[in-house]
Amino acid sequence: FRSLKDGLAALPDFAPTGAGGDAAVARLAAFVEAAGLEAPTIDEIASGADLAPVAPAIRLAVERGLIQAIDRERYASTTALTGFRAALEAEGAAGDITPAGLRTRLGLTRKFLIPLLEWSDRQGITRRIGDARVLVRPTSP
Repeated sequence: FRSLKDGLAALPDFAPTGAGGDAAVARLAAFVEAAGLEAPTIDEIASGADLAPVAPAIRLAVERGLIQAIDRERYASTTALTGFRAALEAEGAAGDITPAGLRTRLGLTRKFLIPLLEWSDRQGITRRIGDARVLVRPTSP
């Protein structure tokens, strides 16, 4: 055994797969990618990517860096979140980051925008001050 992760031993060439294998992870990732910043819920992913159960594929997609949890229910692609970070940086360069300014820049409703802003706060990218946010650190990966 050469690998130890989460208390489990594995052979060096072992790669975990979920129900449906790599095809399920690819369908899930494609569905979440197509949603852009309108991060779908777990139920929407299960239905849209035709996955049951969906949890193993989500776990593998997260481990592979394809998607990230926005909150307990919503997931976005890493590509979309990179674009969101760029929008935060552009908005922050001009001053405070406001939901209204980002809504105009990104064309998102508050339903999707507020969870993304809360995610950026938890990631340490932004810090909320009143109704606005400021950049905490450079957001370039």
